[in-house]
Amino acid sequence: MASLILSTIGSALFGPVGGTIGTFVGNSIDQALISSLTPARVQPSRLSSLKVQGGGEAAPIPLVFGRARVTGQVIWAAQFKEHDKKRTIGGKGGQRVVERYYSISFALGLCEGPIQGIGRMWVNGEVYDLSQTTYRLYLGGEDQEPDPLIEAIEGLHVAPAFRGLAYLVFEDLVVTAFNDRIPNISVEILAPTPAEANRPRLQDLARAVCLIPGAGEFAYATTPVQTIWKPGTAQTENLHVQSARTDLCVSLDNLARDLPQVDHVSLVVAWFGTDLRAGQCRIEPRVDQRFKPTRPRAWQVAGLSRGNANLVSLVDGRPAYGGTAEDASVIEAITELKARGHQVTLNPFVMMDIPAGNGLPNPQGGIGQPAYPWRGRITCISGPTTTEAQIAAFFGTAAASHFSLRGQEPIYSGPAEWSYRRFILHQAMLAKAAGGVESFLIGSELVGLTHRRSSTGQFPAVAALKALAAQVRLILGPQVKIGYAADWTEYGGYNPAGSQDLCFPLDPLWADPNLDFIGLDWYPPLTDRRPGEPEPDLASLQAGIEGGEGYDFYYAREADRLARTRTPITDEAYQEPWVWRVKDMRSFWNQNHFERIGGQRLTNPTPWVPQSKPIRLMELGFPAVDKAANRPSVFPDPKSSEAGLPPFSTGARDDGEQRLALEACLAYWLDHSPISAVNGQPMIAPEHIFLWTWDARPYPHFPQLEAVWGDGAHAATGHWLAGRAGILPLRELLVGIGARAGLRFLNPDGVSGFIEGFVVETPATARALIDQLLQPLGLEARPRFEGLEITDISAPEAVRTLATSDFQMKSGAADVSWMMQPQDAPSHVQVITYASERDFEPASYRTEGTGSSGLNLSISLPMVVDAESRQSVAHQLAMTPPLERLQGKLTPAIAACLQVGDRFMWEDGTLWRVDRLEGPWAQELVATPAPQPRPTPLASHAVEAQPDLPWLAAPPDFVVLDLPAPFTQIQAPKPLIGAFASPWPGTIDVRLSERIVARVDRPMTNGRLAEALPVAPSSRRLAAGCLVEFATSNAPPTSGKAALFGPDGVIDVLSWSNASWIASQTWRLEGVVRGYHGGASGPLAPTDTGFVVLDDALVPADFDPSFLGLPLEWTAAPSAQPALETQQQASFSGLAALPWSPCHLRARRTSSGIQLSWVRRASGDGDSWALPEVPQVVAKERYVVTLLSVDGAILRSIEVDGPSYLYPTAQEQADFGAAQTEISLSVCQLGAAGRLGHWLEERISVQHMS
Repeated sequence: MASLILSTIGSALFGPVGGTIGTFVGNSIDQALISSLTPARVQPSRLSSLKVQGGGEAAPIPLVFGRARVTGQVIWAAQFKEHDKKRTIGGKGGQRVVERYYSISFALGLCEGPIQGIGRMWVNGEVYDLSQTTYRLYLGGEDQEPDPLIEAIEGLHVAPAFRGLAYLVFEDLVVTAFNDRIPNISVEILAPTPAEANRPRLQDLARAVCLIPGAGEFAYATTPVQTIWKPGTAQTENLHVQSARTDLCVSLDNLARDLPQVDHVSLVVAWFGTDLRAGQCRIEPRVDQRFKPTRPRAWQVAGLSRGNANLVSLVDGRPAYGGTAEDASVIEAITELKARGHQVTLNPFVMMDIPAGNGLPNPQGGIGQPAYPWRGRITCISGPTTTEAQIAAFFGTAAASHFSLRGQEPIYSGPAEWSYRRFILHQAMLAKAAGGVESFLIGSELVGLTHRRSSTGQFPAVAALKALAAQVRLILGPQVKIGYAADWTEYGGYNPAGSQDLCFPLDPLWADPNLDFIGLDWYPPLTDRRPGEPEPDLASLQAGIEGGEGYDFYYAREADRLARTRTPITDEAYQEPWVWRVKDMRSFWNQNHFERIGGQRLTNPTPWVPQSKPIRLMELGFPAVDKAANRPSVFPDPKSSEAGLPPFSTGARDDGEQRLALEACLAYWLDHSPISAVNGQPMIAPEHIFLWTWDARPYPHFPQLEAVWGDGAHAATGHWLAGRAGILPLRELLVGIGARAGLRFLNPDGVSGFIEGFVVETPATARALIDQLLQPLGLEARPRFEGLEITDISAPEAVRTLATSDFQMKSGAADVSWMMQPQDAPSHVQVITYASERDFEPASYRTEGTGSSGLNLSISLPMVVDAESRQSVAHQLAMTPPLERLQGKLTPAIAACLQVGDRFMWEDGTLWRVDRLEGPWAQELVATPAPQPRPTPLASHAVEAQPDLPWLAAPPDFVVLDLPAPFTQIQAPKPLIGAFASPWPGTIDVRLSERIVARVDRPMTNGRLAEALPVAPSSRRLAAGCLVEFATSNAPPTSGKAALFGPDGVIDVLSWSNASWIASQTWRLEGVVRGYHGGASGPLAPTDTGFVVLDDALVPADFDPSFLGLPLEWTAAPSAQPALETQQQASFSGLAALPWSPCHLRARRTSSGIQLSWVRRASGDGDSWALPEVPQVVAKERYVVTLLSVDGAILRSIEVDGPSYLYPTAQEQADFGAAQTEISLSVCQLGAAGRLGHWLEERISVQHMS
């Protein structure tokens, strides 16, 4: 297909050279291409969810634009390999086991190259974790070399390179799990589209991003971290996409794929502010949960552990934020970013954790501070405490000398304060521990403090920032660039309220030698659009960068904005309007700054030296919402008092405006940034424009996993770039189709909207591909002399009015006629596309049409879109009216004024569109009613309810059970080992030291007692049963036996005969009988006592008898992941070899004394009605009889042969002083080697012989 598709389309699309417009339209582009009103052909779905992998010749090679899923074709395979894995269970002399499995190496062709990369993979329909496989990806370039494995097998200079084909090579893929055959593999392809000439693209312009979330305890870790809520079950903290690579690493892979030019990253690390009053505000790390048992390490920040850190507040029962990123994670993130070649800025960030209903005094008056406010609102309050004192309390007294490093851990030995200085200096120590960073921010957007003047007219917060910069310099040295990121309203001129002063508060900081650059968080408005006004284009957005609101004019009050009453920005006194222009960075950077006191300009400038330092835009971003450029700073977070919409916004998602605004800004400063005459640096370098924002939580799992991350619902209209930076503009899709066909004159500038991908799976012509997109997507094609123009269907605006007098006369009447085709508008419309929210499987949307013909219109589009976009396409098709046609011959003068695609109004007020102009002078008009535009541009940003999570092994829970017979042999007892993990890792090895003593191949059925079991006699059925909470939701056996165990080993063994479900994982076991452990009764088993079913999931350990009774260190871990180990200490005494306690203890008074007797019990299943007595397990039957006083003291102990003993009268008199009517004693049988068996202890009545 690579050589077939779109190869000779140019002439077929454009027709003969030199033809008139009429023949151009009529012969080369059929009516469906020009008129999107022509009913689409009714066709069955061509999209199939079943795509079978093959290996035959002449299979078509898919062509992918954007993101799509393709099924591979085997293009090369080696022979299967047979592997024997030998091991010995039990060490020297143990059982030898041979495991046989098969693997194969093969190459899988994907699609036409070059591509950018691949995303997810599905094997036999299930998401597959590529990190568990050895593979190589070839992107399909024309210069790619043969794979070394293929070359090694096929021979040098013989192996194909498959140039132009993207393909995967799997090396020794173990196929045991796939029935010993190559599985069916499909892959998410990420393909580029050709750039349009002279049009900037975000992926080419973006050089720097901010990396958030800032708060997330392990979000930045490169070490996988799990929470073990209960033994054997793990919850991932940072592995939501792949089981071997953390979310950060996957997200950075996506960043390199979607924004490949990015080489600077600002790492946002947040601590939490507690109060808007500067004097009372603590800046401290917090955690999202008090108890969270994580491994391999616990959360630790600035010397705090989880147990002594404060919690973040709750919103609707969930943490309002993730906890502070732990110190080790920050260091790992910096290290990972640098290893990938990124220049790193460490960006300490204050998040205000002030919940609603807080009751704190408000600095603006009253009680109750705004919920979750902006850090720029931290300020001073009026009262006896001076501004200087409040700001000093906020900054604190922590100094560089108070910090040191112990390995990579910052150690603080200064005053006990959670101050701003401690926060910043701690972050500087983390940067140092990570080996340094390119740049470091000492803060951002503290405008409520930096604009606060003291009673002496000074700005103490600015002085405090200067002092802080000096302390940071002591830690980080001269090689690190230090800056402060001012808010876009903070950096320049400031007019204190109620005065005629003009101040430049931050100039002393900007001029300070410890500061290397001016940082700005840049969110000024670029547009002032109102409802009904057209979407902005690149030129209008760029005009607002150094123009418009905040530059040419301002709104004095909100009422003026509503009325569009603009106040020009002027400076009549000194002709320096730039000092009042909040957007005039250029003049600010290029000029001396003269302050004014009482309106009078001072003679001497501020310390700022023009052009002396570069400006870095530390944040530049736009929300993906309607009219985002009206106010880029707003964000959709309902919990925050700062959240909102741009002025006049509908709140609808608009990916296009976000992308275009970013492209406008980046392209503008690339071309319009002046060069400093002082140092030769640009005012704003492209690599120092940091886009807000990229998330360390990888798309699409963020925002899909709303149960994991509470802010996922905000992503659709927020500032996030992941999932949007890599989407496919429809305009670029059309350019790509045209470029692939060799078309030079295809102009899609008027096309808006985005999809996620488009895949051409079978040979097709460019005309066919474009044709199938026009009507469903609300597009129209217009022929022009320079080529073909494709635009959105525009709003119905007439270029002129036509009447019958504008047509030539024929037979005494105007040559114009109308034709109405039969009523064939569809009654129902069904649109089928690939669903981005359903792993690219086909999905449909069905809606009612406008017709009554009963016709069902089914359209299959090989696009990848979300459900909302499918719905938009279906409604667009459903608007198809009955086809009416107006045709006639225009006068030459009128014909010269019209072009194909123009709208005109007929004399009755109806709107029409020019579809064709034919004839020698383009006078023959064909028109149809003007179609309605698509209500909103397509914008595909999939949100899936619950994506598949990677398989995640947990350190197993396991037990070492010392059980009675018959669960193990009496003569050579062995421990029984059970293990549990969810998900089950295949097999679990149990070791003593380095020796494998058992391999468990299926999980035990285990749980805990949900309520205590009291002491109960052996072999008697309990009336109340037993309540057990199991480790999984699987139903337990209806009947069986189970061991109860605690820290000191097995407590009892019980049986049950029925099980009934109670709730969740809790079951009531009924018909319970206790005492199978060999004792005389079932002892107390408290709540939470361990419970494990005794079945064949338990395996005997290979145990050395010389270890009997010794405390041993046991280790269990998945066979394939020995690092995920669990350790416990347990001893094994071989209880199965011990005789069970005797029963039926009797005492009878005789003339010689008290005759004691009892009955021997069999161990395990020794009972048989066919035997006169139970089997004897030792050579000689001997017992120990112990006589006890009333208070339990031992009076005498005797060894006896056989199950009886005569307690002489003389001894009774010596022990008690008188004949007894009741007597206390205990009896146990002696086992092999004289080991004491289980005791029977009772107080019984002495019976007289009759």
